[in-house]
Amino acid sequence: MAKLRLPLQTWLWLAAMACVAALVAVRVLAGGAFATDIKALLPHAERDVAVDAAISRAQAALEQRLVVIVGGAVSPEQAARGAKAVRARLIATGFIEAQADAPNGGFEALGKLYLDHRFGLISDEMRPLLMNEEKAGALERAVLRQYFGPGGAAASALIVRDPLLLLPGFLTERQAMVGGQNFDLVEGEPVARVGGERYAVLNLALTASPYALDVQSAVMPALQAAKTEVAALSPGMTVRSAGVLPHAAAGAATGEKEVSQLGLISLLGVGLLLVAPFRSGRPLVFGMVVIGSGALAGIAACLAVFGQIHLLTLVFAVSLVGTSIDFVLHLLAGRLRRQADWQAATAARTVRPGMTLALATTCIGYAGLAISGFPGLMQMAVFSIIGLSAALLTTLTAHPLFIRSGPTTGAAWLERMVKAWVGATTTPAASRMLLVAAGAIALLGLYGLGTIRGLDDVRQFQSLDPAVVAEEQAVRHILGNDMSGQFLVVTGRSPEEVLAREEAAADALAPAVGQGVLRGVLALSRFVPSPARQEEVIARLRQIANAPNGALESVAHRIGLQEGIIAKYRRELAEAKPLTLEAWMASPASGAYRMLWLGTVGDGGVYASIVPLRGVTDASRLLGISMPAGVSLVDPAADVSKIFASYRERAVLLIVASFAIVAVLFVVYYGWQAALRLMAGPCLAALGVIAALALAGEPFTLFHTMALLLVLGLGVDYGIFFQEAHDGDWTTFAAVALSALTTLLAFGLLALSQTAALAAFGLTMAIGITLAFLVASFAGAVRQPVALPAPAPLEITHVE
Repeated sequence: MAKLRLPLQTWLWLAAMACVAALVAVRVLAGGAFATDIKALLPHAERDVAVDAAISRAQAALEQRLVVIVGGAVSPEQAARGAKAVRARLIATGFIEAQADAPNGGFEALGKLYLDHRFGLISDEMRPLLMNEEKAGALERAVLRQYFGPGGAAASALIVRDPLLLLPGFLTERQAMVGGQNFDLVEGEPVARVGGERYAVLNLALTASPYALDVQSAVMPALQAAKTEVAALSPGMTVRSAGVLPHAAAGAATGEKEVSQLGLISLLGVGLLLVAPFRSGRPLVFGMVVIGSGALAGIAACLAVFGQIHLLTLVFAVSLVGTSIDFVLHLLAGRLRRQADWQAATAARTVRPGMTLALATTCIGYAGLAISGFPGLMQMAVFSIIGLSAALLTTLTAHPLFIRSGPTTGAAWLERMVKAWVGATTTPAASRMLLVAAGAIALLGLYGLGTIRGLDDVRQFQSLDPAVVAEEQAVRHILGNDMSGQFLVVTGRSPEEVLAREEAAADALAPAVGQGVLRGVLALSRFVPSPARQEEVIARLRQIANAPNGALESVAHRIGLQEGIIAKYRRELAEAKPLTLEAWMASPASGAYRMLWLGTVGDGGVYASIVPLRGVTDASRLLGISMPAGVSLVDPAADVSKIFASYRERAVLLIVASFAIVAVLFVVYYGWQAALRLMAGPCLAALGVIAALALAGEPFTLFHTMALLLVLGLGVDYGIFFQEAHDGDWTTFAAVALSALTTLLAFGLLALSQTAALAAFGLTMAIGITLAFLVASFAGAVRQPVALPAPAPLEITHVE
């Protein structure tokens, strides 16, 4: 067996890649290498540290909620037993932590807690009547209506402790605020009455992100098994769920299905294109090594420069580095010809100038992104520049490990196909047709630039599963839940200040509630009023209770209360203290809504809470409302959309500027005529994409922009490879064609995806790469015609 002798540069490459792999492994194993928070893509100057920390925790808390309802046309006891079975099965997964009893906070537990602190609690309806001395008569009449009006029978135990009946109104408002359904406690489970049906409600919390695959693979099968188990207990009982987890799991399942189908087609196609012309699997293996080394170097560079890399950046950047398969194809292009002694080292030296220039022009394009000031674009630039450089280095130095030198058999069938294609596209008639088509594309593209609209609303990119949406809507309808995606983040120097600012924010939103912009808020301060507001109520009650012939004495006289009851009420009122947030949090009654309190955030000197908004009908009008200090309106979908818009606009400008620099470089290096040929491909490809989108009425999105960045880079590369090719060398055409086909198979197939973002990316790639190749190959054929096979001699046969 012959001993493999490797040049020094190959050994150095092996050592360098081993070091890079070790460094990346150590950093990844240490944790925190990959970021998932979309806000990390925003420039840091635009975010307050404490507010940012609060928003991140708030979004995590909301995302990890899972509401499950169990019931139907069954008895309350059956619904309760079904809920116990579902809870037990879900908790057994290890990813679910039960939060509490009812969605209304455990009405019975709340009643006891509030009864002990009743003096500082009052409904919004009764508060102005109590606090305004001029409305003392109105307060008395409102209290008496509760005694003597329709449905006004009050429990004697409550009358003894709350003769003014202020607590029932407070509790009624709390119940209406969280959905308004009537709940009964059955076998320890809160069961809602909805018409003639009964539903037990489980408020659950995930212990990890709903986007984590291990969470999805454990909880969703358990939920499905619970549905089967419950149906066996009672045929009329169903299990429905709502939350981010079902949507995330459905999206992951769709993505997995598409990857398995489109990915298999792509892999088989790319593998065939790399194996068939060279009659060997070595080019395919070498190509994967080149791409892998580039991706590894790009990850290492981002971790070294930025400390971590965002997963969204990683997805786009790996796609960009994946185009380095072009380097392998051009290195091996000479093997497509029959040669007595093909040498890989000689081929590497031959193609090195052209590939280096292609890399340089691409890096110039990405350099503009590096100075954008946007972390995501900066990461993409660093990843792509270092990754593509490492891929080229791997191509030029690691080939002795994978590619054999020696005689080549060639690919005569491919040569015939290339020459037939060139012959058909370079006839005078074909040339005129192509020029007319190019002119039409340019005109339509210019028209599209003036008419196409941008789309950055992230909600338009979501491909939600109809079955999951229907189930979530059913849960919302049953529970009367109208929570919107928007929420407030409230910060303060103490819990008391946070509660006071929540109340001020609710007051600021009150006019919008009256105008129908939203239905209301779900705030901690609605369950636990601020100490200042409670003290205010207690102080006023003391005035009323001790005033001669005041509302208390008048009501007591009308309903016949004994003097001892009134005296006891006054003594308890004199010693009354406000309900504290700490006491409420410690009570089981708070379980379902503890997630509203974030505690300390940032460096620990700031407290925060979240206030979900209900029934928002016009989110844009909320932006015009002046909020108190320490209150931030958060609209996650709008925030992500803003990021997308900023990235799209900035990326377009930087791409245009970068390629203007590349065009100048071509003029200096090749002259203006060659520069026009080289830039014709990427420019017409870009205009073709714009024209197609405009004619189809489709908007231009960030995903089109990212794909266009890839198209422009490859279009320039195609032009350079033709420019650097030897006269009459058909293998350059073959290599560029193979490169275009592998790119179409790898990315163009994404146009068939059911995910809107992937489909936009794939469609842009399919149109752009096709046009870039056609223009570059035509320009290359015009500059240096391929030697076409000579026509067979005409034979004349004499017939006698």
